[in-house]
Amino acid sequence: MNRRISDIKILKLEFENINAYKKHYVLDFTDPEFDDNNNQFVICGETAAGKTTILDVITLALYGKTPRQETMKGTDNEVMNRNCGFCSAAITYSCDSGVYTSRFYQHRANKSPKGALQSPDCEIIDENTRKVIQKGSNAKDMAAKNEEHIGLSYEQFIRAVLIPQGAFTLFLKSDDREKAAILAKVSGTEHYKKIGEKIRELCDQVSKDYELLNQQFEGIEVLSPEDVASANAELDTLTKDVEAAGKDITDLQTKIDWRKRSDEVDQELTKAKNDLKVAEEEEKNFAAEREVLEKAEKAERCNEAYGKLETLKQSDATDKKDLGEAEEAIPELEKAKRDAEELVKTCQKDLEETEKQGMEKRSLWKQVSELDLRIEGGENAVKEKALFVEKARAQLDQKKEQIRQLDQKISDLTGKVKTARDYIRDNAKDADLGSKISVLKVNLDLLKEAVEKEKKALDLAAAGKVDLE
Repeated sequence: MNRRISDIKILKLEFENINAYKKHYVLDFTDPEFDDNNNQFVICGETAAGKTTILDVITLALYGKTPRQETMKGTDNEVMNRNCGFCSAAITYSCDSGVYTSRFYQHRANKSPKGALQSPDCEIIDENTRKVIQKGSNAKDMAAKNEEHIGLSYEQFIRAVLIPQGAFTLFLKSDDREKAAILAKVSGTEHYKKIGEKIRELCDQVSKDYELLNQQFEGIEVLSPEDVASANAELDTLTKDVEAAGKDITDLQTKIDWRKRSDEVDQELTKAKNDLKVAEEEEKNFAAEREVLEKAEKAERCNEAYGKLETLKQSDATDKKDLGEAEEAIPELEKAKRDAEELVKTCQKDLEETEKQGMEKRSLWKQVSELDLRIEGGENAVKEKALFVEKARAQLDQKKEQIRQLDQKISDLTGKVKTARDYIRDNAKDADLGSKISVLKVNLDLLKEAVEKEKKALDLAAAGKVDLE
């Protein structure tokens, strides 16, 4: 994947227990002490002084490996000082996307120089936000993130930027294509290379178009002015002929349309005549059925009226029956009335006798109050009279029930009389029933009056009984 190399600048290096460098070291390239150097630095020293170790710190912190040791597994970590149980390398750099610190840390078991090598701890911190953007034990993830920021893979970095000790010949032995890719990334000319390729493609396309146009022009004959004038005159003549032909076509099309419409109208007229003929034939055939249908409709209306007549006749028969029953019940009611009147008279006599005896007993009670010796006989007499009063009360209750039943019968007869009266009003032709109903009403009124008198008498008898008590 091709990426544009970023403008990278190393700001700080921190490392501990890397190769011959034991303990903790810091190289801060932002220190004001280096301002006079115009940000230019030289790593120099005698052989085996540790110059390459500083370069190892850079690649270890960025990619988790060095040119002298590209794998670290099991107990294989030659970068770590042999007399130490851990090592660390960190680099702070700026690039187009920001400022980042990439850190690599690895230790042995119990941080012992002889312990088993443990998985590394790798992290990348965004110095602008102080947030950890990459963390884990996989150095490849850290390398991929740094490659995304810098724009160079590990191989490209050590060939174009680092050129570690003994590896310069590796760049020289690279083929032309690989050298061109590395130099394009380092110099930033890769973008211009793409522009050149695009311009070359456009030139090729323009050349092809030019050749095609030349081929087309070779087959074209250039006319003289006389030929052009003659062609224009012929064109004018043809144009007029086309216009005249267009007008003739329009006229013909109008006539064709008129003819089509005329044929359609003729067809519609023929169809209408046929439909009329069929309708007249159907109407002629339907004449007999129409007469039957009209008679059936009249019969249906007569049937409805006949049904109403039958209903009125049945209602009239029922009303006559009810009226006959009412007339037959009148003698029984009159007899019940007479019995009630006799009963009232009897009750009145009993009441008068009871009142008379009460007066006598009052006198007797007076004598009893004067004569203590006759008290016992007087009490027995009072008990007998009390028993008599209880019997009279039972008789009164029985009479009241009879009167209630008579009231119910009177109410029923009154309802029937009302129904008959309504029917007579609706059927004036049966006016001869009015006299019968009138007589029946008079009898019912008399019966009601007698019952009311009997009720009053019973009320008086009840009041007398209370006085006796």
